[in-house]
Parts: sequence; structure tokens; C-alpha cells
Amino acid sequence: MPRMLFDLATLRSDSSSSSFSFCFIVLKIEQSQRLLSQSRFESRTDLFSENALMATSVSAQVQSSTAPTPALQRGIVKMVLSGCAIIVRGQPRGGPPPERQINLSNVRAGALARRATQGQPDIKDIPDEPWAFQAREFLRKKMIGKEVCFTVEFKTQQGREYGVLYLGKDTSGENIAESLVAEGLAQVRREGIRGTNVVRALLLPDYYLVTVMLSGIKCPTFKREADGTETPEPFAAEAKFFTESRLLQRDVQIILESCPNQNILGTILHPNGNITELLLKEGFARCVDWSMAVYTQGAEKLRAAERSAKERRVRIWKDYVAPTANLDQKDRQFVAKVMQVINADAIIVKLNSGEYKTIHLSSIRPPRIEGEV
Repeated sequence: MPRMLFDLATLRSDSSSSSFSFCFIVLKIEQSQRLLSQSRFESRTDLFSENALMATSVSAQVQSSTAPTPALQRGIVKMVLSGCAIIVRGQPRGGPPPERQINLSNVRAGALARRATQGQPDIKDIPDEPWAFQAREFLRKKMIGKEVCFTVEFKTQQGREYGVLYLGKDTSGENIAESLVAEGLAQVRREGIRGTNVVRALLLPDYYLVTVMLSGIKCPTFKREADGTETPEPFAAEAKFFTESRLLQRDVQIILESCPNQNILGTILHPNGNITELLLKEGFARCVDWSMAVYTQGAEKLRAAERSAKERRVRIWKDYVAPTANLDQKDRQFVAKVMQVINADAIIVKLNSGEYKTIHLSSIRPPRIEGEV
């Protein structure tokens, strides 16, 4: 992926967020060529009018610091799929009306049970998650056949739409997501820093949500147990706070560096420095070679920052012991004759005593000939 530099500005985040809080970073990557112009007032369209399905497009003239108001759309609830997924239909006009699935954004309700597919004995029935059925029943009794209005906040690459849904003809009605949370039937999806070295970014001007992973490092994480609880690795919570306190609600820059296996790797530049280097220097991260290869700000800086943390034995390096060569002085330096070059980093030498030794050059790995291990 070519090197790209963009301006960022973080959005609102819940300060009481848990380990999976998300950091909204506004990222400008391209100029939109959409046809829909921005209105200063809340626009209201019928759910299935001719252009309603494209009503979430944004104007090419939208400023990066101002988010356009999503179009308010209307429909009638046909079916409740789960505690956070609703099928909405339009008004019938000469035939069956079109339908649309709306998923409630920023909340999560339990998943309903799924039966195993016949002919696949290895797949077992999956039971209801706690309170999943009650959440669906709560929405079914409240919403079936009722008129609702909603706004679509974003759409995934698979076409799934997420938005805010209100009971009634306008936003003065009951907010369905808030009602679910108030009844204890859904959890709020926290926004902020997902992990220590992973952030969620909101791309402007089309408002796509992406996950950006810091290149070149690996930080302590939160392990999810079988019962759904999270267990932090040593210094994971401290490292997460270190990143949050420097990135949340700050103006920063980001460099997108690679996209292996649909994972976006990048570098986030804070006004006070490079957050990647700061994490290494303070002992909250370690270097990893697989993503350091795409790091564009100088891999030697990351190595130096990690070396500094090791020498000071801070955080994850508190028990670090520098490796020592267990060699006698006479074996550390000797005169020999090169007898064979195995490859670019390995040779066979003959000592004055007639003994042969294989010597490998340290800290490098040259290209291999095809077929070599």
C-alpha cells in the first residue's frame, strides 16, 4: 500500500468506558463526489421514496470538523429478528412494499439460539445467550405494526445498516436503544481505544469505521475467558490508559502503511511525538518484526526505544536480563580460513588446529535461494 498521510481529529468518547472502549478518530482520506448536498435542517424523507436508500450520502463540501445530519426516514415495523435487529417496511403502493433491516447502533443484545444444520453432525445447537429471548420479546410487544422513524449512521461493506430508531413519527419519540439499555436487556458498545495499540477510526467524508493497528509493536492485551470476562495481561490496563490519555479528543495525524489480510497498519503522530515510540520507550510494548517491515518512520528508532526500556527495566521489562555469550575468551576471537560459503549469512571455517566450525552472521536474514529452508 502506498504511504499516505492524513489529518485526524478525535470525536466524543465515553470516559467511563471499559476495556473495549473505542477511540473515534476523524480521518480525511479522499474528497467525496456524492450528489446529495448538506442541509442545515433535519431532512425527513419517506423510507422507500425514490432516493431514500441513498439518503445517507454526504456532501462533497462538508467540512472535516462538522458531521452532516443523517436523513430521518420512516417506516412500519414488520418483524423483530433479535434484541438489536428489526425489519422495517414501507407503505404499500400498488403491491407489497420493500423491506429493510435496521440494526441498532452502539448497543449489543444477546444472540438467539441457532439449531444445527441437518447433515452436519459436527455442528451442535447453539443456545440462547442470557436475556436474548427477553430482549426480542420486549421489542416485539412494543414495536410490531407501529410506525417508527430512524437515521442510518453507517453501513458495513456487507451492506448491513446500523442506526438509531425512534418509536413514532419524529425524534421526540422513544429511543429504542436507550429503552433496551434501561431495561438491562442490552449492553452499550463502548467507544475509545479498543486495546493498547488498536484504535477505531471514523473516515471522512463518508464516515466509514475502520480499525487501525499500530505498526511495528505488540502491547499487553486483555484476554477474553470462556465465561465472557476479560483478564488483563500484566501492564495491559496501564498501557491502555497511557494511549487513551494521549489520543482521546486530541488532534493527531495518521500514516496508513499497509493492509495485510484486511488489517490496516499505521502510525499515529501526536503533537508531542510518535505514540508508537512512546509506548516502546515507556516499556508498554515490544518490537515485532512482521509489522516493523512496513513502518515508515525508521525501524532503528523503535529498536532504540525498546533498548532504552530494557536497560531501565521498566514495565514489561522489569525482569529483563541481558543475554551473555557463554564462551571462553579464546573462543570469542580467533583466526581461521574460510573453507565454504553456505549462503549469504553462513560460512564454514577451518581453525589452525584443523577443527571446522560453522559461523552464522548475527542479527540479519538475507534472501534465500528457492528450495532452501
